[in-house]
Amino acid sequence: MEVLPEARRQKISTGPPSSSDLQYWAATHPFTQQIDVVFPASNELESVFRGLGIPQYVTGKAKLSDIVARAEEFISASELKSDFTILSTNTNCEDVWCIDTRGLLTLCVSKETYQALGLMGRRLPFKGCSEQYVISLPLQKHLLSVTNRAKRDSALQQWDLRRGRHWDVSLYQNNLVTLTVPSFITDTQIITSRPKIETMQNMRVPIPDLTPCPNRPANEEAKEDWHTEMDEIFEWVGMASLGSQRLYADDRVDPYIAVYEAPSPSRTASVTRVRWKGLLGSTFMQQVLDVAISMKAEPFKFVAISASSVPTTPVAYIPLSLVKPVDLSRMAQGQTGDQPNANAATALPPMRAPRTDSEDTWSVLIAPRTKGDGAAEEARRQADWVMVESIGRWDARWG
Repeated sequence: MEVLPEARRQKISTGPPSSSDLQYWAATHPFTQQIDVVFPASNELESVFRGLGIPQYVTGKAKLSDIVARAEEFISASELKSDFTILSTNTNCEDVWCIDTRGLLTLCVSKETYQALGLMGRRLPFKGCSEQYVISLPLQKHLLSVTNRAKRDSALQQWDLRRGRHWDVSLYQNNLVTLTVPSFITDTQIITSRPKIETMQNMRVPIPDLTPCPNRPANEEAKEDWHTEMDEIFEWVGMASLGSQRLYADDRVDPYIAVYEAPSPSRTASVTRVRWKGLLGSTFMQQVLDVAISMKAEPFKFVAISASSVPTTPVAYIPLSLVKPVDLSRMAQGQTGDQPNANAATALPPMRAPRTDSEDTWSVLIAPRTKGDGAAEEARRQADWVMVESIGRWDARWG
């Protein structure tokens, strides 16, 4: 029986780096497992990426009830903010959980576990997916009554007792200055995500000229052409991230085996790839994005950043509307004023089925503007960017 590839959905968007899309984008992905950065070889850019520091994360064992009991040590009382992002990493386990950057504990558990816990949750709505339930529990004291906190804590303690063993966990500290291993994790190991840097010479490199997608009804043909161009550029980005031999200018592959042509216009140049692997937090990801955003306008210069989320976490994406700062003390007093997302404390991320072959990836290409709409506009819009996002099935991110 032929097994067809899993259907995936994609979304493409464009804009200037001054938009909140890029300023807050890293915060929308709290659990990243790999970052690839590709750019035409530049000693300056390579030096800046090397200088970002080497991200670290902690692996070990813990009881979930102990982590929640000590939440005040790393959860802000006045903001939707956590000093740590933590996720369970037990293999061959139906039940998974994570604590994201907002201090929200999210469980995705089997029907049996859900019934035993006795906590309010929602069933995953996807057809063909195993019966699983999502439970979301804020860890800020302001957001749960004393009764509900006691019920939560008792349920988690009983769960740990029934399991009879600690959880395997990974933890990333969002403060990049110092790494502090919390006492509620035992058998700890500090993992260093050292960047792997490789420069590939004599490659066919596109010269991107990024423009917004034509959106007038009369421009359907131009819109199709634009999407084709973007598909070709991001195909090149993906192949460059893999170090594909097809991109070399002297590639002599048998045309009966493979045929590839770089996007036009292109030139022959060296390409550098920087790769980080491990549990990578949003604070480090934002530093990577900021380097690309701050590039000066120079011919042929661009940076492509690709990232993939941890597939087994119940929260891979937090909508942009939920990651901007919220003052919980004002919310507790009913003084929300003009807070842009005063409902963020109770809003939940999109539901998804955690599984080893799930997908949540994105790739953005940022290119300085070497021509444009005048000096003032050029100063405001330092670079143009285009982004492609891709998700797999059983993910409610786009409905």
